[in-house]
Amino acid sequence: AVEPPEAAVADAFRAVQAMAEPALREALDRASVALPTVEFLEHFLAPLLHRIGSAWQEGRLRVGEEHWATAMLRTHLGQLFERLNVHRDGRTFLVAAPRGHRHELGALMVACVAAERGFRILYLGADTPEADLARVAHDTRARALGLSMVQRTDGVVTLADVQTLRRLLPADGALLLGGRGAAALDRAQLPEGVEVLEDLFGLAQWLGHLL
Repeated sequence: AVEPPEAAVADAFRAVQAMAEPALREALDRASVALPTVEFLEHFLAPLLHRIGSAWQEGRLRVGEEHWATAMLRTHLGQLFERLNVHRDGRTFLVAAPRGHRHELGALMVACVAAERGFRILYLGADTPEADLARVAHDTRARALGLSMVQRTDGVVTLADVQTLRRLLPADGALLLGGRGAAALDRAQLPEGVEVLEDLFGLAQWLGHLL
C-alpha cells in the first residue's frame, strides 16, 4: 500500500530530528517514486519544509540540524530537476528567486514542475537582481519568468519592483509570482501579464494553457 503523504512527512521529519541521513534519503526516495511530481512537491516536500522551519523557529530544531536538513532536501530537489530538465528545444522558462530572497527551494520546485511540463528551464538561483532577470529574458526570448518569493520581509520585492520588472521583460512574456511574498502583493495593482499563483497545482494548470 502507498503510504499517505502525511505519514510520509512524519517519517521524514523523524529522520530530520535524528539527523539520520539514510532514513531521510529513503523517505525522500520512497515519496518521490510513489507520488506524481507535483503531488510529491506540494503534498510531501512543501509540508516537510514547513514543519522543519516551524520546528527551528520554536527551538525544537537547532540551526545545524535545520541547515543539514535543508542541504539534504536541496540535493534531492537538484537531482530531481536534473532528471526532468531534458528539453533543449522547447519554450524557454526562466526560474529564479528575486533580489533579497535567498531561499531557493521554492524556485527549484517551480523549475521541476515546468520542466516536467516540457519547458526548457534556465534556472538562475536565488537573490537575482531585476535588471539581470530582464536581460536574460530578452537574450533567451523566454516565454515566461517564474519568481519564487518565499519571504514576506527581508528584502521583499515590492509592487513597484514588480511593475518595473514587467516593463523590462519582453512584451509577449509572462511574469509568474508565487510564495508568501507574492501573496502579500495587492493584486488589483498588478500590471497585465503578471500572474500570482496559489500553489504548484495552479502553476501546472497555467503552464498547460501556455504550451
